[in-house]
Amino acid sequence: MTKAIYGRIYRIVLIFKSLFNKNIKIGKLECSGSARINIPFSKNKIGNIKIGKIIVNPNTFINIRENADFKVGDGTFFNNNCIITARKNISIGKNCLFGPNVMIFDHDHDIKADNMSNSFISKDIIIKDNVWVGANSVILKGVTIGQGAVIAAGSVVNVDVEDNVIFYNKRENAMKKIDKN
Repeated sequence: MTKAIYGRIYRIVLIFKSLFNKNIKIGKLECSGSARINIPFSKNKIGNIKIGKIIVNPNTFINIRENADFKVGDGTFFNNNCIITARKNISIGKNCLFGPNVMIFDHDHDIKADNMSNSFISKDIIIKDNVWVGANSVILKGVTIGQGAVIAAGSVVNVDVEDNVIFYNKRENAMKKIDKN
């Protein structure tokens, strides 16, 4: 834990609470090195943000966009290089574990829009308590992951996952001889 980063984040939260009087609640953050949490700096564009006592490892980036709701329960741990972007609503329960390089996005770009770079289709993501998400997994919009579920490393989650199951993407190993002629 880097005290300077913790102190900086905590002071920023106090400024937000006093300036905007919005529903921002952030517990004790243990942030390492270059971990970042972005919150919109606009009086009328802050959603409901509630972050419990969590640990965030280096190079993790949590991006809370305008008017998005974002919640993380106590005891949750984000390993190195996680990327989370909330445009609508991401809710993460208590005691969840996220391996390195996990990505969570509650939106896609709207490919039918004239300006695709600024048009999004968003749906809630709900991750219940005691979920373990393995390294290099991607969680996409509109997904609910049940309590006690395990997401295997390298999975792409685009469907709901029931309580207490292991979710994995089936893969077949394939090899082909290199023809050097």
